[in-house]
Amino acid sequence: QKKKIIPILGNGLQKKQYLHVDDLLNSIIYIAKKTKKLFDVFNIGPEDHGITVREIVKIFLKITSSKKKARYETKEFGWPGDVTKFKYSIEKAKKIGFKIKGSSKSAITKSIVDNI
Repeated sequence: QKKKIIPILGNGLQKKQYLHVDDLLNSIIYIAKKTKKLFDVFNIGPEDHGITVREIVKIFLKITSSKKKARYETKEFGWPGDVTKFKYSIEKAKKIGFKIKGSSKSAITKSIVDNI
């Protein structure tokens, strides 16, 4: 609370897709009804290219009206084993009519708003 700097792991250019839990639950229900299978595997995610850590920090600071500054590291990854860029292949889910309404940005924004 009292610190003026937010330390960020990595350089902030890590980019991944995010899904809000509401979209995940709706996806599970949709796919279960559509396939009527006892077990199957689907990748679930938005159709965007993801969002960077830097974008997430900006959204967080704006929503919380924080005057804090982010301090990024110079290394590409946040921790050993971190996957710095990731995108789901949702082609299988799309074949049965699946579509996420939201984006990675909307998932992050909703998650922050829901938790402040």
